[in-house]
Amino acid sequence: MNMQSNSKPKIEFAPQERINAQEALAQGFLLRVFEIEGAWISDESILWDFHHEESDDETFARIKQIYGVEVSDIKSGTLSEILSRIADLGTYRFQQT
Repeated sequence: MNMQSNSKPKIEFAPQERINAQEALAQGFLLRVFEIEGAWISDESILWDFHHEESDDETFARIKQIYGVEVSDIKSGTLSEILSRIADLGTYRFQQT
């Protein structure tokens, strides 16, 4: 990194295009699945960012229970991919909060 002595490093945030396209779903997902009310998430946020379990198995089961969608095959664990699947299947629109 080439920095001048008086310059501060620039902070770069990960993109949020995919998350922003599903903003209401994303915030509802955080609340329903993790009981987190409002959090900054990016297209690169993963399930492990929001839980401390040894595996994602309990989280996958909770997602399936709440949204009726199987996501355990999404190896990246990114919320953007998980939310896209939920949105594509449309089941979240019919789930009670």
